[in-house]
Amino acid sequence: MGGLPIDLGEIARLSELRDALESAAVRLSAVRATDDDLRELRDDLGAYDADRSDEDAVGAGAGFHVRLAALSGNHFFADSVSSAMTRLARTRWLEVRTADARRTAWEEHRTIVDQLAARDADAAADSIHRHIVGTHERLLAALDADARLLRARGLAIVGPRAS
Repeated sequence: MGGLPIDLGEIARLSELRDALESAAVRLSAVRATDDDLRELRDDLGAYDADRSDEDAVGAGAGFHVRLAALSGNHFFADSVSSAMTRLARTRWLEVRTADARRTAWEEHRTIVDQLAARDADAAADSIHRHIVGTHERLLAALDADARLLRARGLAIVGPRAS
């Protein structure tokens, strides 16, 4: 597993970037996404699946965020969200490894889609903000809880916990 250390400062900066990007993108999506786009996104979320693997849950979550940003009609949002998710891929699995965390993420995604379908840009932007902040906090908690295990696997955790 080894390799580059997990940099808490980088994770915090990526969370800030995602918050700004995705909050702006979701506001545009509330105006620009078609009803069919939103129905398709809701259908792709499907029903909550407790048996989904961590890897599949991380991939589905990242895909959701990129698609949500793409609904803004501005590919720069989707490209930037995709880049941020790629940089976070090594650590995101820690946040969704429990059934409760996966269910929380799925419910929050579903709420955001419902708010977009209601064309409530303010509510959707607030929900995506709370989702990103909550995900970041859960990730930091998982890193704290598993610091010894991660070090035993050759992963160092470096950098300050930026707020």
